[in-house]
Amino acid sequence: GMKHSVSFEIGDAAHDVLVNTGKQVHKTDLNDIANTAFLITGRPDIIAGGPPCQDFSKAGNREEKTNARLTPIYAMTIAVLRPEWFIFENVDRAPYYRSYQQARSTWKRAGYGLTEVYIDCSHYGVPQRRIRFLCIGRLGERDGFLESAIRDAASPSPMTVRDMLNPRRHPEDQELLE
Repeated sequence: GMKHSVSFEIGDAAHDVLVNTGKQVHKTDLNDIANTAFLITGRPDIIAGGPPCQDFSKAGNREEKTNARLTPIYAMTIAVLRPEWFIFENVDRAPYYRSYQQARSTWKRAGYGLTEVYIDCSHYGVPQRRIRFLCIGRLGERDGFLESAIRDAASPSPMTVRDMLNPRRHPEDQELLE
């Protein structure tokens, strides 16, 4: 029921993928908060994003540098635009870093209630065991407001590539096929 409004991407390959889907996409540097906010018309209902994770990732060097700076900038963009909802998605290590703690403080000062959870994406329809950190915020809400709903939405068994290619193998999808 949601309608995509606009995306922002600085990388050529990701930008081109979004353009090819027919989405409105701006190739811009999100470090420029004023320009980013100017490109968004009206007040969005929701902002969803995942600032670059390389500085937080186990595969990276785990030093807060250029990419980590985009996490508090993402938070400031949300605080300026004040959508009803926002979603922050990142690697499982992200909340342990100062830049995430700065973002969290920005959201709290802006009046957002936060649900901060770790999920294994394979229990949410992704055929890959991938642990992700989610922070979902809503204006005027209490902290932890979505924890039980997220937990209840998890499939009891993980999705595999085999399940994805043959939906009859995945028990939760069986009733849809009958």
